[in-house]
Amino acid sequence: MRCNAIAPGDVNTNIGTTMAEPNEFGAKRAMSGSDNNPRSGDPEEVAKIALFLASYDSGFVNADVIRADAGWLAY
Repeated sequence: MRCNAIAPGDVNTNIGTTMAEPNEFGAKRAMSGSDNNPRSGDPEEVAKIALFLASYDSGFVNADVIRADAGWLAY
């Protein structure tokens, strides 16, 4: 048995469309404060990681967390 995880960063989805608009202290402003700000990801990019983890090609990968955040954790 293998156990792996995906830790996505900001991904372009409609998950927050029913929420109130962010105010001036919102996450988008906090994330946009750097010229080196990574871009938002596409759902297809995260899906490709999930497909890899579900495939035989990842048979040697175990107990790992794959970050898909365009390097945001490094900031």
